[in-house]
Formats: sequence, C-alpha cells, structure tokens
Amino acid sequence: MWCRRTRVECCLCASRLDAVGFTCHRNTVAGSSFGVQFWKTGSQVPSVAPFPVVVVLSHVTGGIDLCLPALGGVKLVELKDGSYKARFGADNERVMTLRGLMSEAQAQGNGELEAILKQYDAILEGNSTNIPITKRRIALLRSMGRVSDAASALVQLLDFSPTDAEAWSELSDLYFTQGLYSQAIYALEEVLLLTPNAWNIHARLGELQYMAATTSGNGGGSHGKYLAEALKRFARSIELCDDYLRGYYGLKLVTTRLLKEQTKQAKQTHDGEFTLPDFKKIERLDELATAKLSEIVRHSTLKDRGWRGYDEREVAVARELLSQNGIER
Repeated sequence: MWCRRTRVECCLCASRLDAVGFTCHRNTVAGSSFGVQFWKTGSQVPSVAPFPVVVVLSHVTGGIDLCLPALGGVKLVELKDGSYKARFGADNERVMTLRGLMSEAQAQGNGELEAILKQYDAILEGNSTNIPITKRRIALLRSMGRVSDAASALVQLLDFSPTDAEAWSELSDLYFTQGLYSQAIYALEEVLLLTPNAWNIHARLGELQYMAATTSGNGGGSHGKYLAEALKRFARSIELCDDYLRGYYGLKLVTTRLLKEQTKQAKQTHDGEFTLPDFKKIERLDELATAKLSEIVRHSTLKDRGWRGYDEREVAVARELLSQNGIER
C-alpha cells in the first residue's frame, strides 16, 4: 500500500469501508452517515444535477456520506427528491435517509428535531434492519446531547451488524468523549480487525492509548502497558504510510516520555502483558520521529512541490513540539 500526501484521501482509501469516509478523527473529512456536517460554502450551485442517481443506491459511497452543500444545497436536493422517489420508490432506504438529512438541516430547535427522531423511530418499527436510518437516528441523538442513548443504540446496532467498522469507530469516539478510554480503545481495536491496513486508525488508537497512559489514576503497570501499545501503534502507522504526520507526531510524544522516564532496561514487563524496546531502540525511534517531523515542517512551510497536502494546523502543532524539544525549524 502506498500513500504520499493526499491527506483527505488517505483517511478514505486506507479504510476500505462499505461507507467511505467514516468518522475521521483527524477532523479533515466531512462526516459520514453518523456525522454529516452542514458547512457554509461560498461555492455556486452547479447548473447540472449535483450528484448522480448511483449515489443514492451505491454501497460504495453510501449516498449519505456527502454534505448537503456538496449536493448543491437543501433547495436543489428538494428539487431532485421527487425524481428519486419516482424512480426508486419512497420506501428506498437511501431515499428515506436523504429526506431525513434534509429535515435535519431545516429543523428549527429541539422540538422539530424530536419530531424527526419520532419519524425515525416509526420507520424502524416497520423495518428494524434499516441501517442507514438507524445510523441517522444515532447521529441525531448525539447531536441533541443524548450521548448515552446514542451509545446504547450503537451497541444494539453492533449486535445486529458486528462487522460494521463505521459503527465501531463512532462508538469509540462516543466513549472517548465520556473519558472511557479502555472502552474507546476496545472499540477502535475492532475497527482494526476489519481494516488492518488503515494507518490513520493505527495512529488514532495510539493517541487513545497515550492519553490513557497520561491520565491521572493510570499509574503502575497500566501506565507502562498503554505506553508500550501506543509505541507499537504509532510505529505501525508510519510503516504503512511513511509520510504520515500524525504518526510521527505521536511517536515523538511517546518516545520523549519514555526517555524522560529513563526506561533503560532491555525489557520491562508487567505480568507478561507488555514489552518495551531497550533504551537505545527508543532513542533511535525518537531520532527518526524528530528527523521526519523536521522534514515535513520545513518542506510544508516552504510549500515545496509534493509537500502541500498537510493540514496547516497539524504542521503548526508539530513545529511547536519540535520547539519544545529545542529543535528550531
């Protein structure tokens, strides 16, 4: 697998999901069937149909994985809604979901959102296997602040469809927002079972494990175990994508912390659960992360050809990390 610097595409192609563009924890991709975001845009409405009819039915793009602005706005979608109902039927799952998205975009206040939620419930009473509507209902619950209800609904969905990587990813994010690191890590590990070559997910899992290690109360063996796992995940991430900024950033964080804690023994174990590399290997990993971060920051800042796909905010944070370690770039 090869990846250069098409950052948005990396999050999509690495995962190979049925619904492309599931919840992206890098915040660089528009939301999925769970997290559609209605962005304000200054682009003009296209003069032709905003999206092909295959989008409504495709299992590859999912149809609902696009922002309404990208579809030409609510009014243009309304104009096309009648033709889709006539062609595919009002009971088509993706047509129903598209209409639900329109309703959510136009809703004024929680009262109207509650009404939409009841409509979703009514649809699911007639067909409990309607996955797109189930996901929209979960997304709506979360947007209304009912996080526990959204998590419960996700667990029920995964009981029915345990191979839905998108659902596992969303559940991980829900647990993370509640500070439930071990549950969030478990859910994201399920994503990796389904998409083992997704370098962005390896890096995200490393981030969760690093945060769990640095959270107060996770001392002793638990602390060391999380750091060891984070080191592995970040290393795997950059192995799959050799220019992945977040992977090198996380690797730098972990190695810096391990070096500060003076992990000088060849192996450190706790009840046989984890193993850390020896001190010299950690030093070499730290040097590698520093060199690659410096290279990325330098070329991206100069806007050199072939280095323009990085998020400017991520580059700025990487530059700050290097400065904290006394490295001027």
